[in-house]
Amino acid sequence: MTSRRLLPVLLALAAALLVGCGSDDGGEERPVPSQNRGSDERPVPEGDRVGTDDFTFALPAGWVETSSQVPEAELAFSATEPSGDIANNINVMKSRGSGLDAEEATEAAVAELEASSSFEDVEALDPYDVDGTEAGSITSIATVQGKTYAARQYFLERGGNRYGITFSFGLETSEADMAKVAEQVLDSWTWE
Repeated sequence: MTSRRLLPVLLALAAALLVGCGSDDGGEERPVPSQNRGSDERPVPEGDRVGTDDFTFALPAGWVETSSQVPEAELAFSATEPSGDIANNINVMKSRGSGLDAEEATEAAVAELEASSSFEDVEALDPYDVDGTEAGSITSIATVQGKTYAARQYFLERGGNRYGITFSFGLETSEADMAKVAEQVLDSWTWE
């Protein structure tokens, strides 16, 4: 039971970590623990690929790396302009795998987020293919540290590892635009 609960907790944490991105809270800069990261606040030119030794993907043009703000993440990037309470962003978290398939992980994530007072409108989406690996997927509205935003989360297992890919958006972002950004990134994903 513990392994089933870890995935949603990880996803909730991932979504919450980037709430401050794009804000003027003057928060303390945290160190970047991974040597695979480039320097923060460097705009990513259109077509450039980013990633780690495990994967690469293409980002929307002009997004900047914000990994130092989310040291628990493998990678984190955000748009340069805020969209409501936050800047649209993505973070990727990696942990030890749990053996859950996409359907089981989706059910566990929905149950855990629905039980949290920080998330509402939690909805399971159809599984999504990420370079040949089936990912579970959910959407939700989250309120963390007084800021409300929409999240699209994808989670999958590969090579004994669990990956949580979280896209967070200001509420002004349309459902179609959220899906477009997430799908463009995931469709460009390549396992190394």
